[in-house]
Amino acid sequence: MAQLSVYSLHKITSDEPSTLSFSPKEYSRFKFGDDRISHRFGIELAKAFTANVLGLIQDSSTEFSVAVSYEYTPSAAYGLRSHFVSYLNRYLVSHKCNPAHKVDIYRSMSYTVDYATQDATTRARLMNKARFQIDRERVAGQTIIVLDDMRVTGSHEERIKRMLREANLVNRVFFVYFAEVTNHSISPTIEHRLNSAGVSSFKEIEALAQSGKFCMNNRVVKDVMSREHVEFCQFLRRQDDDFAHLLLDCVIGSRYYDRVEYRENFKFLLWEVKARESII
Repeated sequence: MAQLSVYSLHKITSDEPSTLSFSPKEYSRFKFGDDRISHRFGIELAKAFTANVLGLIQDSSTEFSVAVSYEYTPSAAYGLRSHFVSYLNRYLVSHKCNPAHKVDIYRSMSYTVDYATQDATTRARLMNKARFQIDRERVAGQTIIVLDDMRVTGSHEERIKRMLREANLVNRVFFVYFAEVTNHSISPTIEHRLNSAGVSSFKEIEALAQSGKFCMNNRVVKDVMSREHVEFCQFLRRQDDDFAHLLLDCVIGSRYYDRVEYRENFKFLLWEVKARESII
């Protein structure tokens, strides 16, 4: 059986924004691809984790893997990992340890609802239906750090634990979060409120996309593709070729093109990219 531990940088004990130890607006921007904030959050989390947890591990022979779960299009946690690992590896090599590896937990989910708006029972049901896989041979014998941005009900964590059991992995595993809801009387929908605290309009998403410090992620893809058709077309026409190509790749790779609610916008996206390529 794997040795499991949980660490979180921020504890959410109330749904009052004034009680939070981090900025809800910055967290929202992070969730919508602001890499400047992702960098700061990742470094802050890595500093705290190494100081409070890894400082107790004295064995320099320990090998580490840092994992995030996603399907094709990266999540916000994927961007967080890049910066987390950068600091973690500087810490490890300064303590005569080998640098950590990045590994991915492949997940396949069939639901179309916004997970952040769901209650605990629905979240557990959705997670139980999802498929999770990890490269067992690559992580054999290593300490695994499973990174995510927020722990709300623990359903996602429980599904990963099940994956570890099914893969017969007995590794030491740390579940590491930027924030964790520790007061279970708080509605899980607090996650949705935090996600939209600083980015709620299409104009704000566009400003982020054109900021020069933007990383496409699954939340942005779904938000953009779900917009009213005329609004979507006007938005796309204002974006550069790189954004249009990346959006199309993410929609196809995540198989969103077949969703009824995205179908009309996908047709225009495909047409727009082909039209731009024809004049190169």
